[in-house]
Amino acid sequence: MLKKLIPTMMLGAALSATAVAAPTVVTTVAPVHSITAMVMRGVAEPMLLVDPGASPHDYALRPSGAEALDRADLVVWIGPQLEGFMSRPIAALASDATLLTLAEVPGVHLHGARDEEDWSHGQESEQSHGSHGHHDHEDGIDPHLWLDPANGKLWAAAIADALAAADPANAAVYRANAADAQRRIEAAEAEIRTVIAPVREKPYVVFHDAYRYFEERFGTNAVGSVSLGDARKPGAAHIRRLRDKMRDEGVVCIFTEPQFEPRLVSTLTEDTSIRVGILDPLGASLSPGSELYTTLLLDLARSLRDCLGAK
Repeated sequence: MLKKLIPTMMLGAALSATAVAAPTVVTTVAPVHSITAMVMRGVAEPMLLVDPGASPHDYALRPSGAEALDRADLVVWIGPQLEGFMSRPIAALASDATLLTLAEVPGVHLHGARDEEDWSHGQESEQSHGSHGHHDHEDGIDPHLWLDPANGKLWAAAIADALAAADPANAAVYRANAADAQRRIEAAEAEIRTVIAPVREKPYVVFHDAYRYFEERFGTNAVGSVSLGDARKPGAAHIRRLRDKMRDEGVVCIFTEPQFEPRLVSTLTEDTSIRVGILDPLGASLSPGSELYTTLLLDLARSLRDCLGAK
């Protein structure tokens, strides 16, 4: 009995040492948590601060989140344009942690925040990190960067590099996991192109302007948004103009979101044949974890196909 017990005890101690050695990683939103979880697979689990059903734009940090930041070795976020609530807690609680700001990863694809004039004229304001483009809007960049899978692939590598620096013993695991994550994202990207091919040119309207990265990557035909910003309620004049535009453009579908009140959508579609669908940019309906990111992207494509292609 003793001979069997000693190896078991030694194994438990080894596993405990591995757990202690793994860096404590805190992530903000579910897509970022998902990519990080893919990279950390087999080593440890990152912590998610913002539940998928909550908006990061006006999130209130919980005591458990503050405690996690205080213990963090690595914090992974998009940047202050998305998670504005994080700036002060990071400075106060995580000043000793490594901070990985994904919006600043070299090579990341950035788009400027659109206003109503941009929707009218299709102004292009894409830029790569480090260059100077059309960032003259009040809101700066559009912060929904994860909806371009090319950014997701870049982030997997950047997260692996940050983890390897914090935990050299597992560097090879992180980098192998990142390569696998990139393959999975590429496979999802290929499937998305197939799913949306039949409806790619059909015009639609979104609830708020969160999908530019997806639109630009896959060439879908969004022609307007009910709300121009995450926290801005549209005025009556904008709603009138949008209703006219929906009629003139032959809009097929308008999409709500799980986090937002759809009452305005009912106003816009009243006495029309325009269908109503749901797009979920943060994965509110999904379980957090390594599968969420690619599932979220595929679900967007399927939602577009199902509404735009319905008979």
